[in-house]
Amino acid sequence: MKLNIWKTKGLGLLTGLIGIEAVLLVSIPYFSSRFINALILNEGVWSNFVLLVCCMFFSLLINSIKKALANIISRKEEQRVQFELFAELQLFKPGYVEGLPNGEIGMKFLRDAQSYGNFFRSLYPQLVGAIFGALFAIIAVIYQSRIIAIVFVFFLVLMVLTLLPFKETFARTNSTIRRMFDFTINKLFEHIYVYPFLKSMASNIPFSKQHFSRFIIYRKINLFSDFVALRFETYNRMILLSGEICVLGLAGFLAWKQIISIGDVVFFQVLFLSVLNAFSSIFQLLPMYEGIKEAKKSISELYNDKYFENSEEGKIFTGEFKDIVIKDLSFHYPNSERMIFDNFSYKIKSGSVVAVTGANGKGKTTLFKLLTGYLDFSSGGVFFDDDPIEAFNKTSFREHLAYVFQDNLLITGTLKENITLNNPRYSEKDIVEALSLSGADEVVARVPTGLNYKIDFNQCCLSGGERQKIAIARALIRKPKIIVFDEVTNHLDYKSRIRMRDVISSLRGNSTVFIVSHDPEIIALCDYEINLNQKEDKVHE
Repeated sequence: MKLNIWKTKGLGLLTGLIGIEAVLLVSIPYFSSRFINALILNEGVWSNFVLLVCCMFFSLLINSIKKALANIISRKEEQRVQFELFAELQLFKPGYVEGLPNGEIGMKFLRDAQSYGNFFRSLYPQLVGAIFGALFAIIAVIYQSRIIAIVFVFFLVLMVLTLLPFKETFARTNSTIRRMFDFTINKLFEHIYVYPFLKSMASNIPFSKQHFSRFIIYRKINLFSDFVALRFETYNRMILLSGEICVLGLAGFLAWKQIISIGDVVFFQVLFLSVLNAFSSIFQLLPMYEGIKEAKKSISELYNDKYFENSEEGKIFTGEFKDIVIKDLSFHYPNSERMIFDNFSYKIKSGSVVAVTGANGKGKTTLFKLLTGYLDFSSGGVFFDDDPIEAFNKTSFREHLAYVFQDNLLITGTLKENITLNNPRYSEKDIVEALSLSGADEVVARVPTGLNYKIDFNQCCLSGGERQKIAIARALIRKPKIIVFDEVTNHLDYKSRIRMRDVISSLRGNSTVFIVSHDPEIIALCDYEINLNQKEDKVHE
């Protein structure tokens, strides 16, 4: 994801307002000095007073408009980043997203997007305002006194040379803090998820100690950052005070020698403080600047075109095919050298019921994910007749798929929404039929509001068997051409297992069914058994 600030809408207008405000801020000390001189000479008092008041009023007005515009731009940019991040997330392949840490991704959407928006709300207005202010101030001071102008430039350069080296320190510190924060958030998410289990086993204390140690490390990193910021602020204040004394002393001496007027002393002093304070505020924003850079880097980490897919390109998959051909399939997971499959080949007839068996870790679930494009194989291929799986339009292909995995994912919403996945094409008749086939009609009859019963992703009040039935109904309502049942009878009672056998038998010829099961009666229903324990696969007639 590319973040280009120069294409931001409204940035030109914001820059113009900042420039106008800078002119007015320089004008205020100028007319203040003229007003003081007018009081001393008793000439043009009211005209200079009116001009001074007008400059103050319009500077306040412009400042309010500038801040409002900066806030609008900032929030729009935050929203744009969030929209683009979310759109980008939709482009990733399912297998890639599955491996992303939830807590870290959430931080990119909220913390990092907001940090990026802070650039337009705080950093850009102050940076541009200080540059404009310094430029106009030096021009005005040169017009009044070149000696004072030299002092101005000297302290500006001194501030830059003294404070700029802190940039690298802030960059390293912000990067460390951000990564430690993301790591801690991920581990907290994990701990909260498994806490009920750990607590029930009286094992929560040992795992909690790990978090305490992380909190201590996080505190130390932040404390180091605080001390760096304190040292930075000390140097900054020393330069400001030194400059203020020099300008006041030099201007006072020039006024005593009657080279400049008393009003000019006020002009130089106020202008110096406003310009140096503006630059000071910029350097005080260095931690924020490095934080924004780190946020931009964090957002960009999600961008990985290697895992992008165009779901709308390719040949439309109609669901009609004679054979699924697995040819010389090899696969290993990223960051692992262990081959799950190595030149694996097999041929499956359309409409068959296929059992996939083997010991734990042999790749039963992984095989399903490779056959359905959920994961990308390392080499070899999966073909539907003569067409490789990657040649098909992904959206049309997935419309003909259905999964029932061991961990049945239910979403926050009603039972109806969980079964239809908010697809409007399913009629009430389709829902009733899917409920009846899966046995989920018993679940709907038990809960208070039937299909409108709402469940929560984090706290589902359904039992394992009830969740299984809802997941089966969700798969069956799609009337898929390819359906995967991964340990589908694990949570079912005896009566429901008998019904599941009937469902599998009814699917033969209409769908290609893949089953992982240790139930001999389920395996006996299958046309093929792919035994991953053996080098050569047995075929059951």
